Amino acid sequence: MFSGLPAPIPDEHIHSVLARLNTLEGIGDFRNTINAFISSDGQLNNKYCWRSNYEELWEVFDGILSRNQLLAKHTPFYFDSKFLPVALVERIGAKPLFEQKCFKGLKNIKFSHVWRWCPKCVIEDVEREGSRFWHVIHQIPTLLRCPEHKVALEYSCLCGEYKLNKLTKFQLPPKDNICPVCSQLMSFNKIGLEDEQHWLESLTMSLMCLPPASQIESIKAKLRYALNLPASKERLSRHNRQKLKEYQDVLEYLALDGPYAEYFLFESYNHSNPIAPYCINLSLLIYSDACYPPLSYIAALRIFYKQAEVEKILLGEAYGL
Repeated sequence: MFSGLPAPIPDEHIHSVLARLNTLEGIGDFRNTINAFISSDGQLNNKYCWRSNYEELWEVFDGILSRNQLLAKHTPFYFDSKFLPVALVERIGAKPLFEQKCFKGLKNIKFSHVWRWCPKCVIEDVEREGSRFWHVIHQIPTLLRCPEHKVALEYSCLCGEYKLNKLTKFQLPPKDNICPVCSQLMSFNKIGLEDEQHWLESLTMSLMCLPPASQIESIKAKLRYALNLPASKERLSRHNRQKLKEYQDVLEYLALDGPYAEYFLFESYNHSNPIAPYCINLSLLIYSDACYPPLSYIAALRIFYKQAEVEKILLGEAYGL
């Protein structure tokens, strides 16, 4: 224990440490535990790429565990950093940042609002660590399955009454993989992947291993180059805008009907809508200063570049590319 918090387990999300404390101590109402350690965020969810409460919780381990351990092992920052502005990545890497940072258009990223678990990991975690917990890697929206066990990552029960979109009601993955609402056993669903999905899984794992380094300017430059677009939106010609429109249709196909359809969620959008949602709006991805989901940029790059070329853009020299 560190000032009341248990030591984080490798690959355990920092929010999971708080949830695990509440469960192990049998405290009851999780909101009491939250209020004892952090000043905000009563509903701990996965909507933000950076939260001030990461810093509040990590202060408990100050001087004992390094800041890099927080960034590398207990948040998705290593993955997200490649798609964030350079200044923000450097700021977070250097010292505590007590601000909330969120990707725009996240509501259409299918797994961005839920906590997911691998049923096989739940069993192994209890055997090995003595407790269930939330793995950081399972929360990355570019994954459909557990990279180790090849089974689908779960976030709800078929009964419809149990869904993990926040931790205030259910703090940890279900005990023994039994739904706490309907008491039914949740079965393992081993799934295979299509070529593009398998590549995306591999890319995700590589990005998680690579130290923080923003690639967003390189990504935008590569998209402009592929479309032969000017550096600023104000200089777009009629021909440029027509070309953007043509490839906007391609991006929509990838996200709505193509190999990326399982990663996006569009409840009321279809190809006939005049304006594309933020997360698949090609013009915004290229020219806006806002931060958009990693999945959006990866899908956009794949319109123009082969898998190996996208790897080179995102991983670069660190992987000998």
